[in-house]
Amino acid sequence: MAKSIRTTTAPALMVLGVLACSAMARLGESTSRDGHVNRTQFPEAMTGHGVDITPGEALRSFGNHDSDLDGKLTPEELQRAVSAEHARTFQRRVERYLWPLGLMSCPLMWLNAAYFAVKIIVFDDISSITLVAAALSASSAVLLQFSFLYGWNVIVDLAGGVTLVYILLVLPVFVCQKCLLKTGKMD
Repeated sequence: MAKSIRTTTAPALMVLGVLACSAMARLGESTSRDGHVNRTQFPEAMTGHGVDITPGEALRSFGNHDSDLDGKLTPEELQRAVSAEHARTFQRRVERYLWPLGLMSCPLMWLNAAYFAVKIIVFDDISSITLVAAALSASSAVLLQFSFLYGWNVIVDLAGGVTLVYILLVLPVFVCQKCLLKTGKMD
């Protein structure tokens, strides 16, 4: 009877032992022998702790959390970094998706300002709507360029959100109206 218990539990214990050894090896790969994490190990350590972070974001974060500037994080600094980066997950995701749209919105604002400038200069359309739209487009483009220059991320993220709403909601309606006007189905 004792022989059958050993033969049935031995494979399970071997599997548990292999899993434990691989977990210890992964933990050892993300830290040095002295328990510190250096700049190249930091992205893997953050991902291993469940932080949604890209390698570039992790390297920028490493500089913020290395308080003594020795190029290594102590276990205490790593724990603070993990908790701080877990708290910034939503902000990082917003920046990851809205920042490129904010970059795209600046040339769109300049094109919009140029369109209304042509309407004012060439077609002599000096209505209040055209003047206000031209002024808003040009001032928005200048504001966006200052926000890129001075790192005002909130304005760039806001411009990204506005661009997303414009592309998804306003632009299709505008295109449909133009198509209906050309076909004569809309009076």
